[in-house]
Amino acid sequence: MKHPLFALASAGCLIVSLWASVRPPINVDGFVSGGLAGPPVASGITLASVDISFLFPAFREDLSDDKALVEVAVRYGIFNGRKEEVEIAAGFPAVDILNVTATLDGKPLAVGFSPDAAAKSAGLSKLALHRSAFMPPVYKDFLTRLREVAGLKDRPDADWPLALKGKDLGGIGPNEIYPVGRWRANAGEFRSAGMKLPLKPGLNELRVSYTQRMFVNERATGALEGWPQRGLSGLDYLLYPSVSWPLTDGFRLTVSVEIPEMPSKLMFWTIWLKPALKSNLAFREGRAERPHVRLHRAEFEGFPADILSLLVWFDGKPAQSLADQGRSGHSDAERVVK
Repeated sequence: MKHPLFALASAGCLIVSLWASVRPPINVDGFVSGGLAGPPVASGITLASVDISFLFPAFREDLSDDKALVEVAVRYGIFNGRKEEVEIAAGFPAVDILNVTATLDGKPLAVGFSPDAAAKSAGLSKLALHRSAFMPPVYKDFLTRLREVAGLKDRPDADWPLALKGKDLGGIGPNEIYPVGRWRANAGEFRSAGMKLPLKPGLNELRVSYTQRMFVNERATGALEGWPQRGLSGLDYLLYPSVSWPLTDGFRLTVSVEIPEMPSKLMFWTIWLKPALKSNLAFREGRAERPHVRLHRAEFEGFPADILSLLVWFDGKPAQSLADQGRSGHSDAERVVK
């Protein structure tokens, strides 16, 4: 028998779902960012660690907040094996990121943005290959439009993304691929966020932080089990640029994802709804420092995929303590992700 609070929360979700079925569905896509591209292998510079943190915004029940941004913070440990200071040029792909700051060992760095057709071509090709394998119903609009623009409608469904490899996609405009969103414009062009890094001998710490708009899809109803009518949000983070770095022995990639629970007003009280997380990588759920925030963490010895995808939705389940999530020691997020 279901808990009465679960029934009330589900009823609240149903009301929101009915409203979502009346108004035009929201579909926003194209906002991506990625890891730092590496220097030439012969430079004596290696990557010792990468720590990526994603903080999702507070969600509203109708997904209509056009100012909702994910806070992204990345910390790089970069080792200079030479005896003298070495300055390298580094950059990462970004589409319409905001509030960008960067520091090297605590000292501010200037970040410049420039159009990058090569980054766009590689990014679109990698995204198509990744999205066609990971939850294609969620990315149906993107896959359909890119396939048409690239002239691959006649290729079999199973292999058309592979045919993008080597194709020049740099001239494709974002409006040719991404549908127009309901409340906000979709993404602009791929750019390279470039920096000059004067690296002292030994270990250097580069910190980069910014905010990024979310992917939102209300069209692919039923693509996820327990997914209500109002849809889901998420982001894609490009890991493949950092694969070009030579790695220090003992390299670790750590990823943490914080997702606030969503308040649902029910007459005279508020029920906090638990977010569900789906990713192409496996995460474990832990305890966040702040109340009503879910923390998911993962650690890898290298770069486990070209792209990290995070999809978040709410299925009407009230939030529970970690102790109430079963006796196995595994979180709901782990069972969803795997």
